[in-house]
Amino acid sequence: RSTINADDSHSAYNDVQADVNFNYSGKGFTQLLLLGFEHRNSPSYTVAWKSAANVGAPKASDWFPYGGEGPIVMTTNYTTPSSYQQGQSMQNRGYALATTKLFGDQLIPSFGVSRASTMSGTYNAISKAYSRYNLNANLVQWGLVYKLMKNVSLFTGSNQNFALNGTGTVNGVPGSVLAPKSGKQAEIGLKSNWLEGRFTLNVSYFDIKQRNNTVPSFPF
Repeated sequence: RSTINADDSHSAYNDVQADVNFNYSGKGFTQLLLLGFEHRNSPSYTVAWKSAANVGAPKASDWFPYGGEGPIVMTTNYTTPSSYQQGQSMQNRGYALATTKLFGDQLIPSFGVSRASTMSGTYNAISKAYSRYNLNANLVQWGLVYKLMKNVSLFTGSNQNFALNGTGTVNGVPGSVLAPKSGKQAEIGLKSNWLEGRFTLNVSYFDIKQRNNTVPSFPF
């Protein structure tokens, strides 16, 4: 081999989250309400320079991985980048969770909803090509806790999840938007503690279903 690419990449990440809690107590119940918003942003860029052998400059020394030759000298042209890709990934999420404590905290139902709005885009600074896509999802979660005794509780619940998979090659077309990852989880179980908290016994069962998980292409 006699060519090499030099890549410089940079990525940043910022996350802003705000929550507000409301509490209200009445006869035989306590109501808790959580309202919140989260903003995530992750800009990035990657710049690549080809080796001199690819841009007409003097040819770099040949590289034979199994030849046992001495030091390898590769010449790379840092004057003009061969590619310059900028990326943007952003997600906004609003959520609300209501929890009610009944009969002296013996029964605790909860219910929550959230709205996820995602945006991802790329910009080729050399070809000036720009692509962008948006995906949105409404998610629901609920739970229920019942205290059989002071130290023994039964619980069950369900929640949904959603995440971007970015872009890839679909039916031979590169740069296509991949279907988002989505899933649902259900659980049921028992929590208990004994001997004044010195011994804990928990049993739980989970049923998790995920769709559109991405896996490495062959060969790995």
